[in-house]
Amino acid sequence: MNSSDNEGFIQQRALRLVTLSVGFRLFGPRNIKLEGHSTGLNENGLAGRCNLVTGELPLSPRGLILEAILDLPKDRPFKKIKGELLHATPSWVPGFRYFLAMKFLEITPEDIDFLRHFIAWREADYFKPDKPYREWYIFLTSEQKVYGPLTSNEVDIAINAHGITPNDLIWYPPLGRWMQFYSEELDENFKWIGEKIRENYSTFIPAGSTDQSQFQNEQSYGRAEFLKSKDQESVQEEKISDEQKIYLDEDELPSTRRKRFIKRLLISIAILVLTALGTAYWLGLADPTHKGTLFRTAEKYRMNGERYLAIKYYDYLIRVYPEDRLAKFAQEKIKELLLQDLNERDRQMANSRLSILIKLPEEMLSKPEVICAIGDCYYRLGKYEEAIEYFKNAVKIDPLDGVYRYNLGTAGLRSRNYQMAIQYLNRPPAQLHRTSSYYLNAGLTHLALGQNFEAQNRFEEAMRLSDRKNTTERAIKSAWEKPVR
Repeated sequence: MNSSDNEGFIQQRALRLVTLSVGFRLFGPRNIKLEGHSTGLNENGLAGRCNLVTGELPLSPRGLILEAILDLPKDRPFKKIKGELLHATPSWVPGFRYFLAMKFLEITPEDIDFLRHFIAWREADYFKPDKPYREWYIFLTSEQKVYGPLTSNEVDIAINAHGITPNDLIWYPPLGRWMQFYSEELDENFKWIGEKIRENYSTFIPAGSTDQSQFQNEQSYGRAEFLKSKDQESVQEEKISDEQKIYLDEDELPSTRRKRFIKRLLISIAILVLTALGTAYWLGLADPTHKGTLFRTAEKYRMNGERYLAIKYYDYLIRVYPEDRLAKFAQEKIKELLLQDLNERDRQMANSRLSILIKLPEEMLSKPEVICAIGDCYYRLGKYEEAIEYFKNAVKIDPLDGVYRYNLGTAGLRSRNYQMAIQYLNRPPAQLHRTSSYYLNAGLTHLALGQNFEAQNRFEEAMRLSDRKNTTERAIKSAWEKPVR
């Protein structure tokens, strides 16, 4: 070898790692710690598979500065070697999360000398200037296992040894999925494998046929030789360049799709069941204690419409277990029932008044105060569109009456006609300028229109004028938390 050839060899040697499995630990900023084993190593850097122990790698880890510790037998332990991360990609080997490469930036001369001598005895066997190109991934259906990346020569040897059968699959990067060797979608660079297999198998026996087991038994010797050669090859694993790597998505493996689906389905069902049981217990529906029994009894009466008995059991639960979570729930339930009772009585009174008002003489029904009273009945019955029509008629007859205008604006708010509502709630009438409910409804309308500053001013005025500040405060808080749009 002349001097120029020797210099070229040395330059290649500096860029290529020697196959060595050495334990290493990497430390970086933000508490990053990685642990794994190298697949290649020399005094200039390392490549290997590892797992993230603590911290989190950035989305683009290239250029990240790390400190490495090598687990090699040495009188004095290695000092931390400072290096730059060249890349970190998903590892296709089970048990490891990343495959990475690191260039050493700062390493002591003593450690460089040690590394050179340590790997020298293996370098002659494992370092070659030229390495075969690896690009093929084969999925053996009988074993549900992936082999690769393989060289073209390795694929040819495996086919000749009957280690690859017509039932197996090949990974096709252009479409990103596994395909049969005879697929018409494969390009010419891939079809040679199918032709080679066809030469070695005079008849093709589909997977699942009655002769399949016999077919596999006949090929067992060849397959065993193929796997044995792969085991030997794994000992001499080399660093593969970025251009030669093809990373496979586990979700695309035929062996894992069904298993992963079933596993995720069972996990989802288990989570739903546990969540439902936990929620039921928390709400008292599955609480086996005495307080749970009281709460469920009260709920049963509430669901049956027997408000008096429901309130009786809720009240008993509050008095016996005043600090329990179910007592808090019972207090809210009592408030709801009392409000329902109040609303029901209000509706009953509105129905009674309406039946009387609509029977008044014609001349009485044309008066604005009677029209407004009928609109008020419809409003209390929740029939806001009918209420709006009557309030509009009242305003048309007496447009200066502030109460009629306020009622029309409030009915517009309840029917979510906010543009109409704001016309009549924008300025307080003289009769209502000291009324908290006017400012509260005006604030709700501004909030629904997205006018938060005006809404805040109205709510502050409502709080200032309110004689039931706790109730008003709860209404305002609820409005801010769940604004109606």
